[in-house]
Amino acid sequence: MKALLIALLTVLAFLFLLPIAWWINFAVKGNASLTIGDTLKEIWIPNEFLLFHNLQSAFNLYPMGRFFINSLIVASVVTFFELFIASLAGFSFAKYDFKGKNIVFSAILSLLMIPQVVLVIPLFEVVVALDMVNTYRSLVLPFLVTPFGIFMMRQFCYSIPNDYIEAARVEGVGEFTIYLRIIIPLIKSAFALLGIFTFLRQWDMLLWPLITLSKQAMYTLAVGVSLLQTNVQVPYNALYAVTLLFSIPVIIMYLLFQRLIIESLTMSGIKG
Repeated sequence: MKALLIALLTVLAFLFLLPIAWWINFAVKGNASLTIGDTLKEIWIPNEFLLFHNLQSAFNLYPMGRFFINSLIVASVVTFFELFIASLAGFSFAKYDFKGKNIVFSAILSLLMIPQVVLVIPLFEVVVALDMVNTYRSLVLPFLVTPFGIFMMRQFCYSIPNDYIEAARVEGVGEFTIYLRIIIPLIKSAFALLGIFTFLRQWDMLLWPLITLSKQAMYTLAVGVSLLQTNVQVPYNALYAVTLLFSIPVIIMYLLFQRLIIESLTMSGIKG
C-alpha cells in the first residue's frame, strides 16, 4: 500500500513539474528549436544554451528592466503597508473593545463579497479626479490594505493569549511596543503568508495598470509581458525566457519563507 502511494505521488509530482520543465526547456533554446523534432532528445535536450540571447531579443524591443523596477517598487511598497496596516487593524479588532467594533468589522467582512471588477470604474474616476494617472500613487494607494488582510490578521491575533499582553502592561510596556515586541513575533507565520499573497497579487496584476497607465516608462512587468505576447517580432522562446527571469523574485521569496508559510497553514493556535 505504501509503495502504491509513493508511486502515485511520484506520478502526480511528474505531472505538476512537466509544464515547468517544458517552460525552462524552451526558454534556453533557439527559435528553431521550437519546432518539435522526431525524437525526445531533440525536444528536451537543447543543443545550445541561448537564454541570454533570448532575453536580449525581448530587451531590445522594450525596456523590460524598467518594467521590472516598477513592479518591484509597487509590489514591495504595497506589501509593506498591507502587512503593517492589516496587522495593526487585526490586533485592534482582536484585543481591544471600542464602540462600534462589531459594526466596523462586519462592514469590512462585507467588502469581501464585492467583486473587485465592480470597483474598477469608480476607482479610476477617483484616480483621475486626484490627478494620479501615470504615477506610482495610482498603483499603490488603492491597494495599501485589503479586507482579507485585516480579517486574516485578526484571526491570528485572536488566538494569542491575553495573558501575554496583560503581563506586558503590568510591566509598563506601551501599546505600540506590545505590538512590535509581542504580537509580531507570534504572528510571523501569518506575516509570511500574507506577504507572499500580497506580493504575488501585485506582481501579477495586469488589469489595473493597463487602465491607469499610458506612459511606457510607468508600465509594470505584467504589462510588459502582455506587450511581448502581442508583438509578432518576439519569438516564443524569448517570451519564455523573460517570464522565467522575472519569476525568480517570487520563487526566491517563497523558498525563503516556505517554513513559515507551511506553519501558518497548519497552525490552529499558539503552541505551548
